[in-house]
Amino acid sequence: MDTNSVLIIIGLIGNFVAIIGGTIKISISIEKRFTSIEKDTMNIHKSISYIFNKVDMWEKNG
Repeated sequence: MDTNSVLIIIGLIGNFVAIIGGTIKISISIEKRFTSIEKDTMNIHKSISYIFNKVDMWEKNG
Protein backbone atom coordinates (compact mmCIF):
# COMPACT_ATOMS: atom_id res chain seq x y z
CA MET A 1 0.00 0.00 0.00
CA ASP A 2 1.33 3.42 -0.91
CA THR A 3 1.02 6.54 1.22
CA ASN A 4 -1.91 7.91 -0.83
CA SER A 5 -4.24 5.01 -0.06
CA VAL A 6 -3.16 5.06 3.61
CA LEU A 7 -4.02 8.78 3.80
CA ILE A 8 -7.38 8.16 2.10
CA ILE A 9 -8.23 5.40 4.61
CA ILE A 10 -7.19 7.62 7.52
CA GLY A 11 -9.34 10.42 6.11
CA LEU A 12 -12.36 8.13 5.74
CA ILE A 13 -11.95 6.88 9.31
CA GLY A 14 -11.64 10.48 10.51
CA ASN A 15 -14.81 11.49 8.66
CA PHE A 16 -16.66 8.51 10.11
CA VAL A 17 -15.55 9.39 13.65
CA ALA A 18 -16.52 13.05 13.11
CA ILE A 19 -19.97 12.06 11.83
CA ILE A 20 -20.57 9.75 14.80
CA GLY A 21 -19.31 12.40 17.21
CA GLY A 22 -21.57 15.03 15.67
CA THR A 23 -24.56 12.72 15.84
CA ILE A 24 -23.89 11.96 19.51
CA LYS A 25 -23.50 15.69 20.23
CA ILE A 26 -26.77 16.50 18.45
CA SER A 27 -28.69 13.77 20.30
CA ILE A 28 -27.30 14.96 23.64
CA SER A 29 -28.37 18.56 22.95
CA ILE A 30 -31.83 17.36 21.86
CA GLU A 31 -32.08 15.36 25.10
CA LYS A 32 -31.12 18.43 27.12
CA ARG A 33 -33.80 20.45 25.34
CA PHE A 34 -36.44 17.82 26.03
CA THR A 35 -35.52 17.64 29.71
CA SER A 36 -35.76 21.43 29.99
CA ILE A 37 -39.15 21.30 28.22
CA GLU A 38 -40.24 18.59 30.68
CA LYS A 39 -39.08 20.78 33.58
CA ASP A 40 -41.03 23.74 32.17
CA THR A 41 -44.21 21.68 31.81
CA MET A 42 -43.73 20.33 35.35
CA ASN A 43 -43.40 23.91 36.62
CA ILE A 44 -46.50 24.93 34.68
CA HIS A 45 -48.42 21.96 36.14
CA LYS A 46 -47.21 22.86 39.64
CA SER A 47 -48.26 26.50 39.30
CA ILE A 48 -51.65 25.53 37.83
CA SER A 49 -52.33 23.07 40.65
CA TYR A 50 -51.13 25.71 43.14
CA ILE A 51 -53.61 28.23 41.70
CA PHE A 52 -56.43 25.66 41.81
CA ASN A 53 -55.58 24.82 45.44
CA LYS A 54 -55.65 28.52 46.31
CA VAL A 55 -59.02 28.93 44.61
CA ASP A 56 -60.35 25.89 46.49
CA MET A 57 -59.13 27.36 49.77
CA TRP A 58 -60.77 30.71 48.98
CA GLU A 59 -64.05 28.97 48.11
CA LYS A 60 -63.94 26.93 51.33
CA ASN A 61 -63.07 29.95 53.46
CA GLY A 62 -65.69 31.94 51.65
